Amino acid sequence: MYYRWKDFAIVARQLLLALVFLLVLQVRGALAATLCLNSGWNLARVPDVTNPGSQISLTNFDASAWLPAVVPGTVLTSYENAGLIGDPYFGTNMATLDFDGYYDTFYWYRNSFYVPPDYAGQKLWLNLDGVNWKADIY
Repeated sequence: MYYRWKDFAIVARQLLLALVFLLVLQVRGALAATLCLNSGWNLARVPDVTNPGSQISLTNFDASAWLPAVVPGTVLTSYENAGLIGDPYFGTNMATLDFDGYYDTFYWYRNSFYVPPDYAGQKLWLNLDGVNWKADIY
């Protein structure tokens, strides 16, 4: 099979990047681990919450009256999971939803999580793959 130099250069560059990535993982050690934050979330409609984000983000804020959120998932997924609406993708259920209540408002999502002590002083990344449009993070 005939290989062009350009193809070889691309493969060599990809291998070099992979080796550098593995080296970084070795140097970082335990920090290469991922903390999964898919559970423990609650959500509430912004108009229903009188507290500002600076209070909601405190560790002692009580969000127990908020709806348990399905993460990853949408607001409608959480409402369906709680039995408050029918499956929006079944029949005409989507047409029965109050657009002012679900679509034309913003929502708070809240969670608290434990950061292991060996992460102290290290740079951490919060990767939010599920933000659909935009978000303010506190």
